[in-house]
Amino acid sequence: MLINRETVPISNMLNPEYNFYAHKKTEENLKRSKDETIAEHTERCVYHFKNIVKEKGLEAVFSNFEKKWLDGCGSEELELFWDMLLNTITFHDIGKLNPLFQKDKMKNSQFSRERGRIEFGSQHSLISAVFYLEYYLPKSKSYAKEIRNQFRLLTYVNAYIISRHHSSLEQLDNFISDFFLKEDYKDKWEIIVSEFGKFLTKEADFMKEGYGKRVRTELEKCCPKDGEGSILLYAYEKLLYSLLIASDYYATTEYSDEYILDSHGTLEDMSYIIESYGKSMVMQNIRAYQQGEKKEGKIRTEDEKAGESWWEERNMNILRSELFLEAERELIRNKEERIFYLEAPTGSGKSNTALNLSFRLMELCTEMKKLWYIYPFNTLVEQNMHSLEKIFGQDQDILKQIRVVNSITPIGTIYSNKMYTKESGTKENEQELNEYVKALLDRQFFHYPITLSTHVTLFDILFGGRRESGFGFYQIANSVIILDEVQSYRNEIWTEIIHFLKVFAEALNMKIIIMSATLPDLDRLSLEQTKAVRLIKDRERYFKHPVFKNRVELRYDLLKIQEVEEQLTKYIKEYLNDGKKVLVEFLYKTSADNFFRQICCDADVTCKVRLMTGDDNSMERNNILKELEEEPDETGFLLIATQVIEAGVDIQNMDVGFKNISMLDSEEQFMGRINRSCLKEGIVYIFRLDEPRTIYGRDVRLEKALTLDSPKMRDVLTQKSFAVFYEEVFNKIQQINRSLDVKKNLQEFWEQTGRLNQQEVSERMYLINEDERQVPVFLAREIRVSEDEVLKGKEVWMAYEELLQEKNLKYAEMKVRQSIIQSQMSYFIYHIKKGIPIAYNRQVGEIYYIEDGEQYFDNGKLDRKKLENQSEIL
Repeated sequence: MLINRETVPISNMLNPEYNFYAHKKTEENLKRSKDETIAEHTERCVYHFKNIVKEKGLEAVFSNFEKKWLDGCGSEELELFWDMLLNTITFHDIGKLNPLFQKDKMKNSQFSRERGRIEFGSQHSLISAVFYLEYYLPKSKSYAKEIRNQFRLLTYVNAYIISRHHSSLEQLDNFISDFFLKEDYKDKWEIIVSEFGKFLTKEADFMKEGYGKRVRTELEKCCPKDGEGSILLYAYEKLLYSLLIASDYYATTEYSDEYILDSHGTLEDMSYIIESYGKSMVMQNIRAYQQGEKKEGKIRTEDEKAGESWWEERNMNILRSELFLEAERELIRNKEERIFYLEAPTGSGKSNTALNLSFRLMELCTEMKKLWYIYPFNTLVEQNMHSLEKIFGQDQDILKQIRVVNSITPIGTIYSNKMYTKESGTKENEQELNEYVKALLDRQFFHYPITLSTHVTLFDILFGGRRESGFGFYQIANSVIILDEVQSYRNEIWTEIIHFLKVFAEALNMKIIIMSATLPDLDRLSLEQTKAVRLIKDRERYFKHPVFKNRVELRYDLLKIQEVEEQLTKYIKEYLNDGKKVLVEFLYKTSADNFFRQICCDADVTCKVRLMTGDDNSMERNNILKELEEEPDETGFLLIATQVIEAGVDIQNMDVGFKNISMLDSEEQFMGRINRSCLKEGIVYIFRLDEPRTIYGRDVRLEKALTLDSPKMRDVLTQKSFAVFYEEVFNKIQQINRSLDVKKNLQEFWEQTGRLNQQEVSERMYLINEDERQVPVFLAREIRVSEDEVLKGKEVWMAYEELLQEKNLKYAEMKVRQSIIQSQMSYFIYHIKKGIPIAYNRQVGEIYYIEDGEQYFDNGKLDRKKLENQSEIL
C-alpha cells in the first residue's frame, strides 16, 4: 500500500522558471556535486521512507492504525488514509520555495532581489504544513461527520509533524488553537497565495481555495480521551514523526556526505545465532536434561511438581532447567500474544531463560526484526554484554550485530584511535570519513540488530520530546524487548507504563517480556486491557522451593537498635573472624565511605576490605569482584557498598549480608547477592541508619506498613508472597490515579496524551528527576586500566579541549570522536551536589576540571569530604 504507491508530484507545482534548492554543498565540495533541488531531496526522502517501511515491515504496523480508526470504511476512505501518510514525506519541504529561504539560506541568485515577508522569515516547515492542509483537508469534506472528524484530526496531526520536523514535538492543541483558530492561519495563507503565487503552477491551484481558513475544528471533539485511544494516537504521531525525520536525515546525509545507507539494523536470519547459542555449555546441559527426561519418561507433570520428590530436589541446575523449559513451553503455546511476564527467583537462571525466550520469539514470529535488552543500570548492561561475549565466543559475525548503547560506551569505528589529519581527497580519507558517518548514523538511529541499553534510553525513545529522541522510535516496531526489573521505576507511573506498553505492543507489533524476581502484577493496574501471559504458571513451586526460599535467613535484632553503628561493627567483625565473606549495604555514599574508612583503621580487621559505590567505574568494580572471586574459602572479606550492589554486580560467594532498611523489593534484590550458590547457609541482617526517603522520595513502598517494620511484610519476604505486598501498593497507586490534583489524576493525563501534549507526557514519564542532577567534576590523575595501559587524566582533558576547538572536522567525525573521548573521561568524572563550592582550575560547559585530582583520593577511593570542603578557585 505504501511501497508501490505514487506520490503527489510536487515538482509539477513549482514554476520551472526558477531553481528551488533544498540543500547547498559546502564550498570545498562544490566540485563534486551540484546544489540539491527540492524535487531531488524529496525523491531521496521518499526513497528512504519506502526503504525503511519495506525493511522494517511497517505497512502491517500502519494497517493496525487503519483497522482501529477506519474499520468499516470504504475503499475511498482507506485510500485517502494511505495517501495522506505517504505524502507527509512528499510535502515536508515544499515550503523551501520561500523566497527568503532561497535568498538567505541557499544564496540563490534568482532570489537576490526578493524582500520576503517577516511573518515567515526564512523558515519553511510551517509553509509546508499549510500546503499539506490545503491539499488534504478538502478531500474528506463529503464524508460522514464521524469519519470526517477522524480524517481532519489525522490531517492536522500529519501537518503538525511536518511543521515540527526540524524541532522538538510540543503540543498539537497549540498548533491548532494558536494557528488555525485565530487570524494567523488566514494571514499566512494569504501571503503564500498572493506573494508566492508567481513561484507556483496551476498544479498548485488548490492553494487558492483557502479551505483551511474555513474549517473550525474543536480539538476536544476530535481527540481521544480514554487511555487506549490516546496512546494509539500518540504512537502514530511518534512513529510518523520518527520516519519523517529519519528519512530526511538519511536523504540529507546521502547528499552532503555522499554516503548511502544500506541497512537499518534488521535481523534477517536468526538461525545461525540460535545454532551458536545452542552450542553453549549451559544450553547443552539443559537440552541434555530435556532429552534425558524424554527418553526416560521423567518429564515432571504438574501433579509431580507438587509431590514430595519435587520439594526434596536439591540440585539447583535441575530446578533451573525445569523453569527454563516451562517458560519456553508457555511461550510457544502463547506465541501470538504480546506481553509476557517472567517471574523467577533470584539465582534461577532468569537472564539465560529470557535470552532463550527472545530467540524463540524471533524464530517463531518472522515479522520481528530487532532485539532489545533493557536494564535499569549500566552495570547490568555491562554484565549481560559480557555474558553474550562468553556465549558467542569468537564469532565476530554475531558479536558485531550486538551493541551497547548508553552514556559511557563510545561510538565504535575502526578509525576511532587514529589521529585526525587534514589530508583530504585520497581514497583512504574518503573511506575513513564514510566510516565516521556510518558509525554516527548507526548510533543515532539504533542500526543494531541486537541492542543492550538502559531504561533511561528506552524511555527517552518512547517519551522524550527532543528531535533526537524521535530518531529511534521507528526501530521499536516489529521488535522483541526484554524489560528487566520494571519495579525499579517510580511506582507513581506504573499504571501509565503498563497501559503504554500494552497499546504500543499491539499497535507496533511488538513482543515484550517483562521479568523480575519481584515482579508486580501490572495487570491489576490495567484491568480493561488484555492480560499478559504468565510464563511460569505456578510461581510458588519455585519461590517456595527450599533451594530458593531457604537460601537466606533474615534477622532483625539490629533493627531494634537506635545507635546501630557500634553493634553493626561488632557483628561484622565476628563474622570476619570466622572467615566469612560479608557484604554491607548503606543507602548514602557518605555512610558507606565513612564506615569504610573507619573499618580500615580498625586493628582487629585483618582481611581485605573494599568499597563499591556509584563513584566506581566498571574497571574498578571488576577488579573488586575479581579479588573477591579469587579469595580462598574460609578467608574473611568485607565489601562495603551502596545500592549499586543490588543489581548488575555478579557476586557469587557472599555468606553474610547487612542492609539498611528501605523497600521490600530492594531487600529481596539484596538477598539475592547472598549465598547465590545455595551451598551454604546465608544470613542477612536488616538495620536502620540512613533515611530511605532521601533516596526514593515519595515512593509509597516506603510507608511503614509496607516495609520490614511490619511483621506482615516480614512474613511476605520470608514466604516470597510478593503479591500480598503489591496488592497494597496497587491500592495506594490507584488512590493517586484518582487524585483531584490534575498533575496526578490519570484521566487528566490521558486527555493530555490524546491532545499530543508532548511536554506533559515527557514530564510525567521521566525516570530521573532533574532536581536530582549533580555537577560533574573531572579529577585528573593516572589510572591503570590494564596491565599494559595507564590512562592519564590531564592528557584526556587536553584532548577534550582540543577537540572542542577543532573547526575542520566533519560533523560525523566530530560526534564519534566526542563519544570516544567522553568514554575515557568517564573514568575521571565524579558528581557532587549543586551549590557546593569546590576548588577548580578550569570549567568547560558544566564540567569543572581539577588538575591535581589525586589529592582527593585515599586508598584509591574518592574522599568527598576533602573535595567538598574546598571553597576557593585555584
